Amino acid sequence: GSGGGAGAPGRGAVPLPGRLFGGQKADPGGGGGAEGADRPDHMGGVTMNNSIWALWLTLSYEVANMYFSVGIVTALTFGVIILLRPVTNPLLEPRDRVRLWSFGWYCSYLVYFWALYGRVKILPWSFRGLLRLRLHDPIQSPTILPDPWAEGAQDTLALPGGLRISCPLSREQMMLIGLVWLGMVAAVLVWSTRTEGRLKCLGQQGERLPPESVAEFGLDPKTVAVRLCDGLPTSFVRRGHDTGAGDGVQYVICLQRELPPERMGLVLRHEGEHIKMHHPWWKMANAISMALFWWSPLHWAAYRLTNRDMELACDRAVLNQLEPEGRREYARMLTELAAGRHLWGSVSAFGECDAAIRIRRAAAWRPKPEWRRGLSLILSLLLILFLFTGGWAG
Repeated sequence: GSGGGAGAPGRGAVPLPGRLFGGQKADPGGGGGAEGADRPDHMGGVTMNNSIWALWLTLSYEVANMYFSVGIVTALTFGVIILLRPVTNPLLEPRDRVRLWSFGWYCSYLVYFWALYGRVKILPWSFRGLLRLRLHDPIQSPTILPDPWAEGAQDTLALPGGLRISCPLSREQMMLIGLVWLGMVAAVLVWSTRTEGRLKCLGQQGERLPPESVAEFGLDPKTVAVRLCDGLPTSFVRRGHDTGAGDGVQYVICLQRELPPERMGLVLRHEGEHIKMHHPWWKMANAISMALFWWSPLHWAAYRLTNRDMELACDRAVLNQLEPEGRREYARMLTELAAGRHLWGSVSAFGECDAAIRIRRAAAWRPKPEWRRGLSLILSLLLILFLFTGGWAG
């Protein structure tokens, strides 16, 4: 039943499309349109007559409920990952830590995948199984806020761990919750788009390097454009076209023109590793998730740590390619250029994220044996299975 495990539709409940457009009455209580014994009075006789008000009332609240519930679960999961970092940092390669974070980000904003992975049960125990979530049909997504359309669960907060708290909501309160959440989502997305747009305009003013210069660094000049720009706060790589939708460019690297040629080459290698590891796409997913979960401090902490691990992964990949003198120069360059400034959206910047940590890691670089890399991959996969798959069958 929905009070314990998967929430089922109420007796005589009208499906959502019917409630919105069919001119029918929602009847999650006793069937036949009458007030049911388990239905709260404030939901009695809510007529859905194809009105804009009814559409906003239902959809805004239900979408907010879905993402609030998934956000609580992923916030708890990210909290576990943060608590484990003293153990996982020495054992997992930065690249595998990014993989672990990114799995959580995708699960958080693609709710269907969150529910789909819940059906994968490989390990005997899972973190999700310990949470004892109330699930909502048909996709089995978590539902924490009161759900007026589910039998026996109309007026309760269903907290992780199986705790239920009485929490009646009026139609006006439901509408307000939905509108506040949607308004903040829109505000964060507008801010993110404008911030990234300013960087794009600044980068397009730079001089584009010839294709042969780009190819020298192992990048495909057909899909990657490199521009030398004046006045950049830091060098960065972004997704998207360069001159237009038909140019075939998928990534644009913008470099600070004032960099000496040797350092410009090192920065270009670093930004090229972001492309090879698909970090601009990961960061786009992270930015979307942050718009949905703007209210969660644990998501903000996870966002910062994800960006840090991305930079460490690229630093590690570049250092693996360099000779001793090149590694020393790379560490000196981090001292001067890695100012710790964060750039929002899908932009990956050379100078962001915790310069002191990156400098220490670069100075302490040692080659890793193959068995350590294999162990890191296996441990990261086990953590993904434990944290993001399985579910409670109660």
